Amino acid sequence: MNESNRAPIFISIVIVLLVAVRLISGLDPVARAYDGILNPITSRINKLTVGNEVVTGGSPAELELKQLKEENRLLRDQLSFAGDLPYETIAADVMRKRTNGPRKYVSINRGSSDGLKIGDSVLSAGVLVGVVSSVNRGSSDVQLVTDAQFRATARAVDSSAQGVVTNQYGSTSFNLVPRELSEGSVIETDGSDEVFPPGLAIGKTGSLVASNNSVFNRYVLVLPINPGQLDTVIIIVGEDF
Repeated sequence: MNESNRAPIFISIVIVLLVAVRLISGLDPVARAYDGILNPITSRINKLTVGNEVVTGGSPAELELKQLKEENRLLRDQLSFAGDLPYETIAADVMRKRTNGPRKYVSINRGSSDGLKIGDSVLSAGVLVGVVSSVNRGSSDVQLVTDAQFRATARAVDSSAQGVVTNQYGSTSFNLVPRELSEGSVIETDGSDEVFPPGLAIGKTGSLVASNNSVFNRYVLVLPINPGQLDTVIIIVGEDF
Protein backbone atom coordinates (compact mmCIF):
# COMPACT_ATOMS: atom_id res chain seq x y z
CA MET A 1 0.00 0.00 0.00
CA ASN A 2 1.53 3.34 -0.98
CA GLU A 3 1.77 6.41 1.26
CA SER A 4 -1.12 8.28 -0.46
CA ASN A 5 -3.53 5.46 0.46
CA ARG A 6 -2.35 5.15 4.05
CA ALA A 7 -3.09 8.77 5.03
CA PRO A 8 -6.90 8.62 4.55
CA ILE A 9 -7.07 5.27 6.37
CA PHE A 10 -5.04 6.63 9.29
CA ILE A 11 -7.25 9.73 9.58
CA SER A 12 -10.39 7.55 9.51
CA ILE A 13 -9.03 5.34 12.31
CA VAL A 14 -8.19 8.42 14.44
CA ILE A 15 -11.68 9.84 14.02
CA VAL A 16 -13.33 6.50 14.88
CA LEU A 17 -11.19 6.19 18.03
CA LEU A 18 -12.05 9.73 19.11
CA VAL A 19 -15.75 9.11 18.62
CA ALA A 20 -15.48 5.89 20.66
CA VAL A 21 -13.72 7.76 23.47
CA ARG A 22 -16.48 10.36 23.44
CA LEU A 23 -19.20 7.73 23.74
CA ILE A 24 -17.44 5.93 26.59
CA SER A 25 -16.12 8.87 28.57
CA GLY A 26 -19.15 11.17 28.72
CA LEU A 27 -18.04 14.60 29.94
CA ASP A 28 -14.74 13.65 31.64
CA PRO A 29 -11.41 15.35 30.77
CA VAL A 30 -10.76 12.91 27.94
CA ALA A 31 -14.08 13.88 26.38
CA ARG A 32 -13.20 17.54 26.70
CA ALA A 33 -9.93 16.82 24.93
CA TYR A 34 -11.99 15.16 22.21
CA ASP A 35 -14.03 18.33 21.81
CA GLY A 36 -10.89 20.37 21.29
CA ILE A 37 -9.50 17.99 18.66
CA LEU A 38 -12.53 16.81 16.74
CA ASN A 39 -14.63 19.97 16.62
CA PRO A 40 -12.18 21.87 14.37
CA ILE A 41 -12.11 18.87 12.05
CA THR A 42 -15.89 18.63 11.78
CA SER A 43 -16.12 22.40 11.41
CA ARG A 44 -13.88 22.25 8.35
CA ILE A 45 -15.75 19.29 6.90
CA ASN A 46 -19.05 21.15 7.23
CA LYS A 47 -17.80 24.03 5.06
CA LEU A 48 -18.68 22.39 1.76
CA THR A 49 -18.72 24.58 -1.35
CA VAL A 50 -20.70 24.47 -4.56
CA GLY A 51 -19.04 26.71 -7.13
CA ASN A 52 -18.42 29.98 -5.30
CA GLU A 53 -21.27 29.60 -2.80
CA VAL A 54 -20.57 28.31 0.67
CA VAL A 55 -23.10 25.79 1.98
CA THR A 56 -23.61 26.57 5.66
CA GLY A 57 -25.64 25.01 8.41
CA GLY A 58 -25.71 27.71 11.05
CA SER A 59 -22.73 26.78 13.24
CA PRO A 60 -20.72 29.65 14.81
CA ALA A 61 -17.94 29.13 12.28
CA GLU A 62 -20.40 29.25 9.41
CA LEU A 63 -22.10 32.36 10.75
CA GLU A 64 -18.71 34.02 11.03
CA LEU A 65 -17.99 33.10 7.43
CA LYS A 66 -21.29 34.62 6.33
CA GLN A 67 -20.39 37.81 8.21
CA LEU A 68 -17.01 37.98 6.48
CA LYS A 69 -18.66 37.53 3.08
CA GLU A 70 -21.09 40.34 3.85
CA GLU A 71 -18.27 42.63 4.95
CA ASN A 72 -16.38 41.86 1.75
CA ARG A 73 -19.48 42.66 -0.30
CA LEU A 74 -19.89 46.00 1.48
CA LEU A 75 -16.25 46.84 0.88
CA ARG A 76 -16.61 46.03 -2.83
CA ASP A 77 -19.65 48.32 -2.97
CA GLN A 78 -17.66 51.08 -1.28
CA LEU A 79 -14.78 50.77 -3.69
CA SER A 80 -17.13 50.65 -6.68
CA PHE A 81 -18.81 53.86 -5.52
CA ALA A 82 -15.44 55.52 -4.91
CA GLY A 83 -14.49 54.82 -8.51
CA ASP A 84 -17.48 56.89 -9.68
CA LEU A 85 -16.51 60.01 -7.71
CA PRO A 86 -14.66 62.84 -9.48
CA TYR A 87 -12.29 63.07 -6.51
CA GLU A 88 -9.35 61.18 -5.11
CA THR A 89 -10.58 58.79 -2.42
CA ILE A 90 -9.21 56.26 0.03
CA ALA A 91 -10.93 53.45 1.94
CA ALA A 92 -10.60 53.01 5.71
CA ASP A 93 -11.70 50.60 8.42
CA VAL A 94 -13.51 51.82 11.52
CA MET A 95 -11.47 50.91 14.60
CA ARG A 96 -13.45 52.43 17.44
CA LYS A 97 -16.94 53.93 17.91
CA ARG A 98 -18.12 56.53 20.42
CA THR A 99 -21.82 56.94 19.76
CA ASN A 100 -23.62 56.66 23.10
CA GLY A 101 -23.75 60.33 24.10
CA PRO A 102 -24.59 63.53 22.23
CA ARG A 103 -21.05 63.64 20.78
CA LYS A 104 -20.72 60.93 18.14
CA TYR A 105 -17.40 59.97 16.61
CA VAL A 106 -15.62 57.00 15.09
CA SER A 107 -11.88 56.40 14.71
CA ILE A 108 -10.46 55.10 11.43
CA ASN A 109 -7.15 53.51 10.48
CA ARG A 110 -6.04 56.25 8.07
CA GLY A 111 -4.17 59.44 8.91
CA SER A 112 -1.88 62.17 7.67
CA SER A 113 0.51 59.60 6.19
CA ASP A 114 -2.37 58.62 3.88
CA GLY A 115 -3.10 62.21 2.87
CA LEU A 116 -6.02 62.86 5.26
CA LYS A 117 -6.62 66.28 6.77
CA ILE A 118 -9.21 67.93 8.98
CA GLY A 119 -12.36 68.72 7.02
CA ASP A 120 -12.21 65.78 4.60
CA SER A 121 -15.62 64.33 3.74
CA VAL A 122 -16.36 60.77 4.88
CA LEU A 123 -18.90 58.62 3.04
CA SER A 124 -20.45 55.18 3.11
CA ALA A 125 -22.21 53.66 0.09
CA GLY A 126 -22.48 57.05 -1.57
CA VAL A 127 -23.90 58.88 1.46
CA LEU A 128 -22.18 61.52 3.59
CA VAL A 129 -21.73 60.11 7.09
CA GLY A 130 -19.24 62.51 8.64
CA VAL A 131 -16.18 64.73 8.44
CA VAL A 132 -12.59 64.20 9.56
CA SER A 133 -12.23 66.19 12.79
CA SER A 134 -8.72 65.29 13.99
CA VAL A 135 -5.76 63.62 12.33
CA ASN A 136 -2.77 61.62 13.58
CA ARG A 137 -0.11 59.99 11.46
CA GLY A 138 -1.83 56.61 11.21
CA SER A 139 -5.38 57.26 12.39
CA SER A 140 -8.11 59.91 12.44
CA ASP A 141 -11.33 60.78 14.22
CA VAL A 142 -14.52 61.33 12.25
CA GLN A 143 -17.36 63.52 13.50
CA LEU A 144 -20.57 61.78 12.43
CA VAL A 145 -23.57 63.52 10.86
CA THR A 146 -25.51 62.53 13.99
CA ASP A 147 -23.13 64.43 16.30
CA ALA A 148 -24.71 67.25 18.30
CA GLN A 149 -22.35 69.81 16.75
CA PHE A 150 -22.43 68.62 13.14
CA ARG A 151 -23.49 71.22 10.59
CA ALA A 152 -23.66 71.19 6.79
CA THR A 153 -25.35 73.52 4.34
CA ALA A 154 -27.59 71.55 2.01
CA ARG A 155 -30.36 71.70 -0.56
CA ALA A 156 -33.34 69.68 -1.72
CA VAL A 157 -32.58 68.05 -5.07
CA ASP A 158 -36.12 68.35 -6.42
CA SER A 159 -36.61 72.04 -5.60
CA SER A 160 -33.16 73.49 -4.81
CA ALA A 161 -34.57 74.80 -1.53
CA GLN A 162 -31.60 75.45 0.75
CA GLY A 163 -31.22 74.83 4.44
CA VAL A 164 -28.87 73.49 7.11
CA VAL A 165 -28.47 69.92 8.36
CA THR A 166 -28.00 69.91 12.14
CA ASN A 167 -28.77 67.92 15.29
CA GLN A 168 -29.56 70.86 17.52
CA TYR A 169 -33.06 69.60 18.32
CA GLY A 170 -31.97 66.15 19.47
CA SER A 171 -32.20 64.40 16.10
CA THR A 172 -30.89 64.97 12.61
CA SER A 173 -33.03 67.50 10.76
CA PHE A 174 -33.06 69.82 7.76
CA ASN A 175 -33.56 73.32 9.17
CA LEU A 176 -34.07 76.89 8.03
CA VAL A 177 -35.89 75.78 4.89
CA PRO A 178 -37.67 78.74 3.29
CA ARG A 179 -40.39 76.68 1.61
CA GLU A 180 -42.47 73.56 2.03
CA LEU A 181 -40.98 70.30 0.81
CA SER A 182 -42.59 67.02 -0.13
CA GLU A 183 -41.83 64.06 2.11
CA GLY A 184 -39.04 61.94 0.64
CA SER A 185 -37.11 64.81 -0.98
CA VAL A 186 -33.44 63.93 -1.34
CA ILE A 187 -31.17 66.29 0.59
CA GLU A 188 -27.59 66.81 -0.60
CA THR A 189 -24.70 69.12 0.25
CA ASP A 190 -24.69 72.42 -1.66
CA GLY A 191 -21.04 73.37 -1.13
CA SER A 192 -21.73 76.86 0.17
CA ASP A 193 -20.15 76.11 3.56
CA GLU A 194 -16.82 75.46 1.77
CA VAL A 195 -16.38 72.29 3.82
CA PHE A 196 -18.24 69.64 1.83
CA PRO A 197 -18.25 69.38 -1.96
CA PRO A 198 -21.67 69.91 -3.56
CA GLY A 199 -23.84 66.95 -4.51
CA LEU A 200 -23.14 64.50 -1.67
CA ALA A 201 -26.38 62.83 -0.58
CA ILE A 202 -27.17 63.00 3.14
CA GLY A 203 -30.72 61.66 3.47
CA LYS A 204 -34.38 62.26 2.69
CA THR A 205 -36.92 64.52 4.29
CA GLY A 206 -39.44 63.01 6.65
CA SER A 207 -42.33 64.85 8.22
CA LEU A 208 -42.50 68.58 8.85
CA VAL A 209 -41.50 68.97 12.49
CA ALA A 210 -42.17 72.64 13.05
CA SER A 211 -42.10 76.07 11.52
CA ASN A 212 -39.35 78.03 13.24
CA ASN A 213 -41.24 81.19 12.36
CA SER A 214 -43.46 82.36 9.57
CA VAL A 215 -40.59 82.03 7.06
CA PHE A 216 -38.55 78.88 7.79
CA ASN A 217 -39.49 75.22 8.22
CA ARG A 218 -37.74 72.26 9.86
CA TYR A 219 -38.00 68.67 8.63
CA VAL A 220 -36.93 65.33 10.05
CA LEU A 221 -33.99 64.03 8.03
CA VAL A 222 -34.15 60.28 7.43
CA LEU A 223 -30.65 58.84 7.13
CA PRO A 224 -30.27 55.78 4.85
CA ILE A 225 -27.26 54.57 6.86
CA ASN A 226 -26.82 54.35 10.62
CA PRO A 227 -23.44 56.05 11.16
CA GLY A 228 -23.04 54.24 14.48
CA GLN A 229 -22.86 50.89 12.69
CA LEU A 230 -20.12 51.71 10.19
CA ASP A 231 -17.34 49.21 9.55
CA THR A 232 -15.73 50.72 6.44
CA VAL A 233 -15.81 54.20 4.95
CA ILE A 234 -14.53 56.18 1.98
CA ILE A 235 -12.72 59.50 2.49
CA ILE A 236 -12.38 62.23 -0.13
CA VAL A 237 -8.77 63.40 0.08
CA GLY A 238 -6.62 66.06 -1.56
CA GLU A 239 -9.45 68.50 -2.23
CA ASP A 240 -10.31 71.95 -0.89
CA PHE A 241 -13.83 73.27 -1.34
